[in-house]
Amino acid sequence: MACGAIGPPSPACALWTGLETLGVRDRDVLLAADAGGESYGSIGARLGLRRATVRMVVFRARRRLFAKMETSLFAPGSDTAKAKLR
Repeated sequence: MACGAIGPPSPACALWTGLETLGVRDRDVLLAADAGGESYGSIGARLGLRRATVRMVVFRARRRLFAKMETSLFAPGSDTAKAKLR
C-alpha cells in the first residue's frame, strides 16, 4: 500500500515523501549528517564541498523537509503542526 493511500499520512510516510522531494545531493548530505552521524567536514571531503557549504545544504534541506512534512501532516502554518513536529 502506498503512503497516504487510505486516511491521513503517517509521520513516516510524510518523512519519506519529504525526502523524495529533495534533490539527490541535498538528500545525500542530509542523511549522511543526520542519520549517519557523519561530520560536516567528512561529508565535505568526500563530496568535494567546503564545510560551510555542507552546513548550508543541511540547513536548507532540513527547512524544506520540515515544510513538506508540515503540509503533508497538518494544515499549512498551523501552530499544532509546529508543536507536534518539534
